[in-house]
Amino acid sequence: MNFIRPNLFDFAKNSTLKSQFKGTKRIAKDLGIHFDDAAIQSLNPQILFDQLTKGKINLELIQVFALMGWENHQWTSKNGKTAMRNWWLSALDKDQQGESVFRQVMLLRTILADTERYPAPKNVIQTLRTGLEDLIQSGEWKYTHHLDVLQVLITQNAKKLAEIAFKQEKSVIALMQEAGFPQRLPIVQEAEVNWLDQWIASTKSKRQILRPALTQILNPTLSLERQKCFTQQILNSTTLPKEISALEKQVENFPELVTWLSTCARNTEFQSELVLKHNEKQRLACWIGTGNYEALRKILIDIANIYDQDTANKTANRYIFWKNYQALFQEAWLLLPTAIFDKTNIHLNNIKKISTYSYPVVVLKVMDKFIFQSFLGDASQNDLLMTDDIFQVERILHQNIVDYEQLKNLNLVLIHDHAFKWQTDLAYTLDKHFNIKPKDKIVYYMEGKSRYSHYLQEVNESYFKLEREDWKNLPRWVKNNKHDNKYPVQVFNRAALTAKRYNLI
Repeated sequence: MNFIRPNLFDFAKNSTLKSQFKGTKRIAKDLGIHFDDAAIQSLNPQILFDQLTKGKINLELIQVFALMGWENHQWTSKNGKTAMRNWWLSALDKDQQGESVFRQVMLLRTILADTERYPAPKNVIQTLRTGLEDLIQSGEWKYTHHLDVLQVLITQNAKKLAEIAFKQEKSVIALMQEAGFPQRLPIVQEAEVNWLDQWIASTKSKRQILRPALTQILNPTLSLERQKCFTQQILNSTTLPKEISALEKQVENFPELVTWLSTCARNTEFQSELVLKHNEKQRLACWIGTGNYEALRKILIDIANIYDQDTANKTANRYIFWKNYQALFQEAWLLLPTAIFDKTNIHLNNIKKISTYSYPVVVLKVMDKFIFQSFLGDASQNDLLMTDDIFQVERILHQNIVDYEQLKNLNLVLIHDHAFKWQTDLAYTLDKHFNIKPKDKIVYYMEGKSRYSHYLQEVNESYFKLEREDWKNLPRWVKNNKHDNKYPVQVFNRAALTAKRYNLI
């Protein structure tokens, strides 16, 4: 049996009461009870108190309200505890007679007293709570539906509340709704933080089961303060490593948090209001950059493995190149052709369909640029594109389906090849033209500790230039692009920066 009607606490959502007496008065109003100030003030709470020290009484509602507003140290004395016990028992007698409003008012007063919106004399509330707890422990409180939730509300044990919700595989809010208790309480907000900690510490299978509950907690309508609170909790989780190198290996296991943090970070108000220490900023960059990229990598590798080994290797190499820059990523999106999208089981907010194109495209935001890196296709089938048209790209990415022609028609500032040794030339171009630099000014281009390039030196080596200028590499790429009219001539001549450096345009 639900001992509180489900909509009993709805009025608490928009309450902004400040005075001590108005809290109880508002409770009466929203329960549809006439609150007679004059009648209540005419009562002598001391007389009622003395009667209750001797036993139960036949309560009237105005007596309940009068006692609730009585500030007196006697409540914490031995007689006060006796009076409170008899007050509760008197309310339960009324409940047995079909008048549940007495119990409801007292219960509501007890639960809501921890908020500034519903202040009450502390001595009264403290004794109301201990008196109710004693009745529960003695078995005299017969309302067992969600009794565990009621107990943690009385004792203000946020961690225990989170544990109950987590064990039942639901969010704290869902648990409170099911129990018929108010949701906008400080203990609920604190419990949600504890719940998130438990979710992070749980197994992958458990996290997947609880994904809908996590979505309820990290929902799009969260206030800025709550966003900042959860962000701080994620960045400083005791379960996750603090060292960036170790964290990089973990964040890919939490795509839900990566997506949520990325969404928050795109909000300029969030960026300006969030105050972080230097190491926290580094961890946030790791979540957004590495986290997004690693989550997409898993999907890309799974897709590539469907094809031949050469395709899988090319996909891995392109992923490895951009891994050099992942600390700089502000956003990462994956655009999939419809046929591939429909076969992919993991559909995150940053995965979209792409039309008029046959290959997956990873979209990366670095500084004030968006980069479009194609995967699966070979050097003759797709190019790397970069634009500074930030606002237009943001608009395009929020469409249900992205048209590749839209990307090609942006203001392109770089068009680059994937021919032999493309990584070294691209790293040089990104560095010299756009001030986009990898860590330690080296780029890894294949698996293996020794598979890296000191690109600033290597591009000037004669052997490197000969290989890049070989007909089958850059020259053929330039000729094919011009022959196929893939881009307007003036756009290609302006944006193919590496080809221009080799005097091929």
